Amino acid sequence: MLSRLKAEFHREGIDLTQIPLTMDSWFVSQPLRQRLHEGGFTKIILAGKSNDTFTIDGKHQQTSQWKKDLVLHDPTWGIDVPSCRVRAQSPTFGSLILFFFQKSTTEHNPQLLFDEF
Repeated sequence: MLSRLKAEFHREGIDLTQIPLTMDSWFVSQPLRQRLHEGGFTKIILAGKSNDTFTIDGKHQQTSQWKKDLVLHDPTWGIDVPSCRVRAQSPTFGSLILFFFQKSTTEHNPQLLFDEF
């Protein structure tokens, strides 16, 4: 279905692969990410869950613990809340970049997105 949509956009002169795909992590697996990459989609953004597990610098633990351990940096590069980006490995999603950020409405509850650049 996405291939047909990509072709229809192409006929109108729009490269759909340049628009980031945003998905819930419940729907995404490493095989799906691979198929999307093969189709030309490289900007994939997923909303993470607290029980997802990641390995960072050789240490493997759930996102809920990483949210406590990682240091959020002062707002920079157009992000108006403290945040942190870190490369990680996941048994479900493969290699990716995790982006933790502090919600503006909660002082000590960082949220998580992961993406690929």
